[in-house]
Amino acid sequence: MKKQSVGITDFSTYDQNPYSPSGMESKRFIRQKDERVFINQETGEVVTMRVADESVTRITDPKAFIKLFQESLTSVGDLTVPGLKVLVYMMMKLKPGGDEVTIVVDSFLDHFDYGISENGQRSKMPYYKGIADLLSHKLIARKRGYDHTYFINVDAFFNGDRTKLVKQ
Repeated sequence: MKKQSVGITDFSTYDQNPYSPSGMESKRFIRQKDERVFINQETGEVVTMRVADESVTRITDPKAFIKLFQESLTSVGDLTVPGLKVLVYMMMKLKPGGDEVTIVVDSFLDHFDYGISENGQRSKMPYYKGIADLLSHKLIARKRGYDHTYFINVDAFFNGDRTKLVKQ
């Protein structure tokens, strides 16, 4: 059966963005205030006043995210399909605050449904082509002494606060 072609005009249009943030959480914080001492200049009386604690409610976003920096978008856009798949997989495996990632090749191949071929073997070529692509675009660097561990280019993408990487 032939797959029906879908065009842009087959999709709805909207006046407002139909994608609103989901999973937001409301958290309540108590800001503790301090005590203040006042002296009545006429009587010399010392008065201590405690400023009431303040309750503040903030909306927080508990969803995990990875920063993809704008200046790296051209390199990402130039990636091959295997390169893009390896990059996405690395972003999924990257730990918060980390600057390196280890890939289990078979897990990568399973994730993207690279099956076993007719000869009973599974080609690892998509993985190696993707890694070579990321290396050539300077999005990752090889870690000495490790076959499948790579440093990420923290100026291209990162999970967390990069200031913590700067040594004082």
